[in-house]
Amino acid sequence: MFSVFTTYALLALDAIATELEDPFGIEDNDLPLNAICNTLEIDLREMVKDSRLPERMLPDKNFRLL
Repeated sequence: MFSVFTTYALLALDAIATELEDPFGIEDNDLPLNAICNTLEIDLREMVKDSRLPERMLPDKNFRLL
């Protein structure tokens, strides 16, 4: 019984590690790097009072920022 629980726990940790090892990409649980960079660019341009601000990225119908 103990070996089954241990195996289940290790397999669960492996599945979590697989999801966390590559946070960059276009899957649903990846970091929205394009949206983060877009926000940083807008903020920096506002700080230097640039009038050419890019359009803010909005989430799609599934609330994903790609």
